[in-house]
Amino acid sequence: MWVFISWFVFLTLQIRNRAGQKNKDNEWTFGQVLALATWVPFMTEFAYIWWEDPEKAMSGRLMEPYEVVAAPRRRKAALEVEPSAPDRDLD
Repeated sequence: MWVFISWFVFLTLQIRNRAGQKNKDNEWTFGQVLALATWVPFMTEFAYIWWEDPEKAMSGRLMEPYEVVAAPRRRKAALEVEPSAPDRDLD
């Protein structure tokens, strides 16, 4: 995969060098900027959760009866959402 990506980048750079000043592909349109901007909130949230402890980062973001707890380790650590108190019938 990395070989293919490297080859693709090399090929793209060669095409840009040969096209010179006539190449309009170096200009970004509003749609391209907007498409990348939609990823900013996701990447910010991911970085925050990765930087902090996931349990600490996700605490306080769920509705009242739920809390974040560490699941038993299987292969990798995972987080699951569980009710913090047993469900009660409101009859």
